[in-house]
Amino acid sequence: MTIDTTTGARTTIAADAANVVAVSADGRVIARVDGDDLRVAADGTEVLRAPTQLSPDDRRDVEISPGGRRVAATRDTREGGVLFVGDLTTGRGVTTALRVHGHAGGVVAVAWVDDRRLVVGGSNAPGDQEGLWLVELDDAGAITGPPVALVAPRRNSIMDVVAIRGRTALVVQVDVVLRLVRRSGASGASAPLPGLLELPLWGADARHERLLLGERGGARVVSLDGSLRAHATGDGHPVLRDGAPWFARAAGGAVELRDERGRAITLPGATEIGAELDRMHCGSGGGCVVSWYADGALTHALVGADGLGPAFEVALGERGLDPSPDATRALVHTDHELAEHDVATGRLRVLERLPTCTIEDAIYTADGSAAVYSTTCGDQRSIWRRALTDGARPRVLERLRPDVDVTHLETLAGDDVVYRTVEYQSRLVRVDGLPLP
Repeated sequence: MTIDTTTGARTTIAADAANVVAVSADGRVIARVDGDDLRVAADGTEVLRAPTQLSPDDRRDVEISPGGRRVAATRDTREGGVLFVGDLTTGRGVTTALRVHGHAGGVVAVAWVDDRRLVVGGSNAPGDQEGLWLVELDDAGAITGPPVALVAPRRNSIMDVVAIRGRTALVVQVDVVLRLVRRSGASGASAPLPGLLELPLWGADARHERLLLGERGGARVVSLDGSLRAHATGDGHPVLRDGAPWFARAAGGAVELRDERGRAITLPGATEIGAELDRMHCGSGGGCVVSWYADGALTHALVGADGLGPAFEVALGERGLDPSPDATRALVHTDHELAEHDVATGRLRVLERLPTCTIEDAIYTADGSAAVYSTTCGDQRSIWRRALTDGARPRVLERLRPDVDVTHLETLAGDDVVYRTVEYQSRLVRVDGLPLP
């Protein structure tokens, strides 16, 4: 549907939009995905059909040129990014391996400047730095010459093109960074951590000062200086336990852990797990929790010295749960409440109610004496520490910029905190290759 912003008039372009992936500005040209094929119609008549093998995740990376002559589609393969350019006047297309800086990289965004030029966002090597490039096309639609860098590659960044008008492009740059807040030191300032930071943060170990970073089919364990301590692949949920990576899964009613060498240990105990694990998490203080669904309800068991403790549910529609170091309590939170669940008694003690704020994440300190949690209150984002004694008042550990999202939070010794952020920055670049000042 198109909407005239002056009159408010609405015009239906396609009655069935389930597989529509791109529409020209005037609504005449519509691109759809049909199985592995890209099908493009102009004024209701199909003018191009090509086997581009687009996956559902790639379907946003289809764009029709401003003049309606060409369509571009990108997808990622094991060998790198692939660009398909189809000519809607001839019905033919060209597929080209996208190479920037001499490497076959991944593609995350594509936008037309005109019928012969494309702006492409992606990496200059698989899993490496993300940048923004301008590519020129010949009459057939093939790339001519090396891409020109519009925005220099930056590690742990994703470049996306929002709009192009004339010779200027509006770009959103998304930075994914791990940051360390060292409150036990003299400065107390936060700083980005080096190395391997494009991977998600999944866990921390306070005693060994190590972090668990997840990746597809495996995990990495790194020190705070970025040095790699272990790289493991395995079947199951990655867990950082006693400074080493393990993979947890349900096996015969118990939880089985396997290390990177395939050695297995079983965690028996008071609980019979009759389903697949939803997750397992070990806090930085050493306590662990396993979670699974039983009869549609999210159920948990803490892992103590004798293995799995009794199964329990929380009388709170929790968004997150963290085990205490001694595996007797669980820190839970909803969007607006932070509480502590006592496993032995089933008692739920509400620590904070924040009706006008959202609690994003919550975790015990390494010694279990306090909770550290992140909140969003309007445009203010903060990380807090609150002692677990009755009547304690929270104090701010870190104030964040409004455009920073905290996606994961872990604690180390003392008041030291590690958190993963997604940071957004908009900028304008000139499509002739010269960045604006």
